[in-house]
Amino acid sequence: MDALFDDRLITFEDDGTMHVHPSLPPDVLDRWSIDPSRRVNAFRPEESGFLLHHRELFAKKIA
Repeated sequence: MDALFDDRLITFEDDGTMHVHPSLPPDVLDRWSIDPSRRVNAFRPEESGFLLHHRELFAKKIA
């Protein structure tokens, strides 16, 4: 999952909601047993700035 995050193919909201890049084939998530509808634990407040930046980069990759 770290590699997908690093490549901006997935990102997270502060509450742990996952967003998946449309170019990521669904079988990749299946092979890695990643359920995008499942939330990860909420992130700490001090991580919110980094996550906001990551979501902005993720959005630019979609555009």
